[in-house]
Amino acid sequence: MSSLKWTRSYDLLVQNKHFRIFISEHDGNQFYAGCLWHEGNRALKAPGQMGSLNFYLENRPGNSEQDALDQILDWVKTKFGENFELKESK
Repeated sequence: MSSLKWTRSYDLLVQNKHFRIFISEHDGNQFYAGCLWHEGNRALKAPGQMGSLNFYLENRPGNSEQDALDQILDWVKTKFGENFELKESK
């Protein structure tokens, strides 16, 4: 059985949306960065109105905590562009 340690989390602000990035360490010094993100028009809909919100989880491996974060940030830049803000969560 493998052990899992959550090492850091970040708030990602992009295109007026707030996403979270989580870094985890697994057995053998394997690191992963995951970003839970969504897209869609709206979260709630009234009867007879169109609306949806789809959630996705993007994961990237790395050789270190920083490498995993760099990998997921490369994906962020590809998906959303260079204009984003990243803050470490408390």
